[in-house]
Amino acid sequence: MLNIYISLFILSFLLTYLVKNYAIKKSIVDIPNGRSSHVIPVPYGGGIAITITWLAGISYLFSIDQIKQDLFCALLIGAVLAVTSYIDDLYRL
Repeated sequence: MLNIYISLFILSFLLTYLVKNYAIKKSIVDIPNGRSSHVIPVPYGGGIAITITWLAGISYLFSIDQIKQDLFCALLIGAVLAVTSYIDDLYRL
């Protein structure tokens, strides 16, 4: 099990790095305003890497019967939240 956790950590790290570089290259950044917690522009999308890794992790745990179907389905609702959050970032809902 330790191997899968290490693999997921590395996947998360690499995906975050790639998403960050892509966002910077394409100027997909958040310009701070009065409500922002940052003072310099920061790239959008880091949560995408975390969400992909999280979904991969819970899918793997479900496939090897480490979590029950009810819990797996409940955790999948987090994907809806992640997509909604990303759309909010892009379009300022």
